[in-house]
This record gives sequence, structure tokens and C-alpha cells, in this order.
Amino acid sequence: MDILKNFNVTKYEGNLVNGIKITLFYRPGAPITTTAILRSGSKYDSYESPGISHFIEHMIMNGSPEFPSKDLLSEHIESVGGSYSASTNQDFLFVNTEISDKEDYGRVGDIFNATLCRPLLDKEKFENEKQIVINEIRKSNSNPNQILNNTAIQLFFKNTPFGHEVMGNEQGISKLGYDEMITEHKKLFDKSRITFVASGDISLEEITSHLNKLIFLEGNTFTEINKELEPTNANDILATFLDTPHSYICFGVPAPNLLSKEYLHLNLLGS
Repeated sequence: MDILKNFNVTKYEGNLVNGIKITLFYRPGAPITTTAILRSGSKYDSYESPGISHFIEHMIMNGSPEFPSKDLLSEHIESVGGSYSASTNQDFLFVNTEISDKEDYGRVGDIFNATLCRPLLDKEKFENEKQIVINEIRKSNSNPNQILNNTAIQLFFKNTPFGHEVMGNEQGISKLGYDEMITEHKKLFDKSRITFVASGDISLEEITSHLNKLIFLEGNTFTEINKELEPTNANDILATFLDTPHSYICFGVPAPNLLSKEYLHLNLLGS
């Protein structure tokens, strides 16, 4: 039984000419969202460059040769009632777009061209962007809940790539060099890491006709190596001092995979 049909949604799958996979959830009459999902989250950061995936996410939003500023790029899609954004988590880096009318889908292609294929990565903006990210880190490090979250991640995933903080740390970002950023960008934005997921009132053929015009980075083919993490049985405790009158505590136990049925049951039990 296809539960999607209950919501008037039809799923289609296809590929661009270069092999990049596309999944479309066709929804008649709905706005069109398209997300580029890159397997380039913080768990792929090297230990020498913590936070570099998140930093590059900032850099790709600064424009392209066709739209040489963040404001011009934003205006290009916002002028037709659309929007775009980017984010990074432990697993993925996302570039998100939304428009109301498929007649404007060419502008979605322009956004992906500017962010995925031809970002400026301007050397003059590099140092300024470092300071913006450092200020983000400092703000995060003054938030008790965020400190608790980071401390818990360090404890639960110690000595594994999942222990990397998404934003990295102030020292790592301060030491980051421009040439190192360029090298990592070529690796993290290779077409082999990209998948597109779309939803709304547009056909798969209409999407591919636009995205096939783009020239993606290639030459750093990515192969995912799935390693099972062995949970520790030690009753470890990790604490971070913060000058506040309150105490914040997080408990954690080894649990099934995030995508397993058991996770849904545990989530309900926790609620």
C-alpha cells in the first residue's frame, strides 16, 4: 500500500545526465521546494579543520560571477516570491529553495549554479566570514543548552567523526587558510556527494531540463564507508563549567539506529 497516495502525492525517481540522483514528490497545486543534499556534514571534517563544512556553507552564499553579492543572489529569487537557504548538520550540508510557480524554476537552477557550481569564494570575504563564524561560535558557547548539547555529543561519540562539533571551534576557524578551504570545497562539493529532493507541482522532466544545464564539480569521487559505532559500556560522565546559577543535565543510553522502527517507539516513550 502506497501511503503517499492518501495525501495525493506521487513519488518519482530519476537521474541527471551526470548521474546525480533526483527524487520528486509530485503534489498538484503545491509550491515547489528543491533541496540539494550533500554528504558533506561535519562528520566529514578532518581533525585538523573542525567546522570547515559549516564554514564553506557560509562562503557559498556570498554570490557567483553572475550574481556577485549575497544581496543580488537573494533578490534574484525573492523577486518572484521565492527563497533559498543553507544549513549543515553532522551528516549533511543542505541548500534549500522554494518558488510558487514552475515558470520561475530557471531561477532555482541559477541558485544551485551559484552555490554548488560557481560560488565566488572571494578571498577578500574569506577573513570577514571567519569572523562571522567565530562570533557564531562565541554566541553558541554562551548558551547553556547548546553547551550541554555539545558536551553530550563529545561524551556519546568520543573519538568518532560524530563527535565533531558542526561549527568547529574558535581556534580551528582562526587557523583556517584560504587555500585549505578551496581544496576542501572541491572535495566536499563533488557531484558524487549530491542528491536532489523536490516536492510540488512540477514534473521530473521539467526539473532535469533545468538542472542538466549545470556543470558540477567532479574529480573527487566520494564513496561512503559505513562503519558501525561500538557504544561504550562505561558509565562515563563529562562536565563543562559555566558561570551560571543553574545546572543542566543530559542522560544518554545506547539506542537503535535513527531510521529503525524501534527509534519511533523509544521517541514516543520519551515523550
